[in-house]
Amino acid sequence: MRRRHRLLIIAVLVMVFLVVAGTLFFMYAEGWTLVNSIYFTAMTITTIGYGDVVPTHDVSKLVATLYAVVSIPIAIFAFGILAENYFELRLARLERRMQEMLQKEKEIVRAVENNHTENDK
Repeated sequence: MRRRHRLLIIAVLVMVFLVVAGTLFFMYAEGWTLVNSIYFTAMTITTIGYGDVVPTHDVSKLVATLYAVVSIPIAIFAFGILAENYFELRLARLERRMQEMLQKEKEIVRAVENNHTENDK
């Protein structure tokens, strides 16, 4: 497995862990529902932060602050790796298509040259 793919898998697993850990913590500490806890962690990780769901206990506020400081850079890293892999695949596909087109062009040129040499005889 290539290094970049390993990094992508690790980044996704860490993101899943962060979402699960944040969700479980806020469900317990704030008494939120599963949906509100996932929503809050997702809004924090993506830095959207609508402010409609906010921690109310001091401990939760401190954890939310540390959670943001840790999870936001990891999310940026994970999204960067994901984008890099996506564009790498697109570029490889484009290069293959260009090679196929060049090969077809060479075949056409050879066929035209062969046709001219046969006509010249």
